[in-house]
Amino acid sequence: MKSRLYGLDGLRGLAAVAVVFFHYSVKYDQVYGQSAAVGLPFAFVPGQWGVELFFMISGYVIFMTLDKTRHAVDFLVSRFSRLYPAYWVALLTTFVVLHLGALPDKQVGFAQLAVNASMVQSFVGVRHVDGVYWSLQVELAFYLWMLLFWATGLLRHVVYILVVWLCASALVHIEPGLLGEWRPAAMQWLILRYIPYFAVGMGVFLWSSRRLSTRATLALCALCLLAVKPASDHARLAVSVALVPLFWAAVSGRLAILETRVPVFLGAISYPLYLVHQNLGYAAIRGLIRSGWTGPAAAAAALAMSITLAWALHRLVEGPAMHFIRERYRRRARITRAQAHAEAGSA
Repeated sequence: MKSRLYGLDGLRGLAAVAVVFFHYSVKYDQVYGQSAAVGLPFAFVPGQWGVELFFMISGYVIFMTLDKTRHAVDFLVSRFSRLYPAYWVALLTTFVVLHLGALPDKQVGFAQLAVNASMVQSFVGVRHVDGVYWSLQVELAFYLWMLLFWATGLLRHVVYILVVWLCASALVHIEPGLLGEWRPAAMQWLILRYIPYFAVGMGVFLWSSRRLSTRATLALCALCLLAVKPASDHARLAVSVALVPLFWAAVSGRLAILETRVPVFLGAISYPLYLVHQNLGYAAIRGLIRSGWTGPAAAAAALAMSITLAWALHRLVEGPAMHFIRERYRRRARITRAQAHAEAGSA
């Protein structure tokens, strides 16, 4: 297994761009209507499933990260440094733009901003500053479950856990009234709608690390798709079926095009691009259309703006903050270990 899977980076980049196209065409039209002029001259409906592809990638990467983790704090620092610094800057930027009246229908107050800074706003019933933040809560819930399994030693039996989890996911969609008033909380905390996608990523990681046979991995992926089916229409199911071999091929290095410069670059900026593209992009599109731009031209400008902001956020915040936090943590850990050895030697 390669130390760096550039195919996954490229796949992440394409998933991010697909989500952007979906929001600038289908979603923009749904929010502001034809009278405001659509952002793009076509409806890129498949882009809505880019987030599910993110979840597959996350399933793979988080399992791989925990596989190398020695202490729980290592994992927590890794995830914090990866997620929060870029998120806080994107959050504040979006809040300022909204507060200036760029999108009056999406303005939020300072109290909502403060809660959003925690990244757990949906768990306490507070509105997102930007709608795309919903998936971050799904990711956080997945991280916590994975850390719990790792800390208790259950990660060694993750295939059995996934089978139970996937069956529960299918069951609550087949029988919506099964959990009664507890259903919303269970769906949120147990991520029952999205666990099939994370499970595909984990299964393919086990396959790539030679801990699961090809046949067993195929069986697990088939169970994931069966769990998706009760909650899906034909289009969603068809896309889910197509995503599995796409993801597997990317991990296997069989999609060389994903390892080329543009997809890998988009993969590098995919997280900040996801954070900044929606409300800031909508504000740019609306402002430009009102200035006389055509919808497609305004959407193209919003895309260029979002990519530029994402690149700046990656270069100036995400990368440096990640390096600073992790290096500082490693230095303090080394000092702590040295002190512990010294005390043990003098005892």
